Amino acid sequence: MAKRYTNPTNIGGKAEEQTEYFASTVQKNGKDLEERAQQQLLASAIQFKRNKKNGVDFIIDGEIYLDCVATAQSGSIDDKMPTKSFKYIRKYSLKEFYLLHPYAPIERNVAEHLEHLEKTMNAKIHILDWNDFVYICTGGRFEQRKPYNIIGNGKGVKNHKTSTILVNKWFDYKK
Repeated sequence: MAKRYTNPTNIGGKAEEQTEYFASTVQKNGKDLEERAQQQLLASAIQFKRNKKNGVDFIIDGEIYLDCVATAQSGSIDDKMPTKSFKYIRKYSLKEFYLLHPYAPIERNVAEHLEHLEKTMNAKIHILDWNDFVYICTGGRFEQRKPYNIIGNGKGVKNHKTSTILVNKWFDYKK
């Protein structure tokens, strides 16, 4: 079990402890998203199979293959998405694959890689936010793949509070 630190921005300690902290945080976020998705599926009375060890996270109604990706910000961690997509499209011979990725946009290079896979593998790769997932749980379907929510490469985006100084500059407040 990973150690819990009270201040993740200043955890100190050895490099191994820092790596352990961040790895356990990423794993926890992923498990939390999978649990949240399972609760939504149960609440919607939809049949599904959940894989906790091997394979895609969820097979919904025997036709929707969905994997959860819980990255809190855009960046190199999303580079795994095309590999994961390739692996499951090939393993299950899919024509459509779904990634539940509700917390951040993806970088342009990841989107281009996914689009390349779509062309070469003749499959659609859907990236869903939480509202899209709920839409599917209530019987909705995407005939065409939605455009990917992207940002420029290396521009890592995360949610943060806007600085008061920036707000004042924007509105040109003067004393």
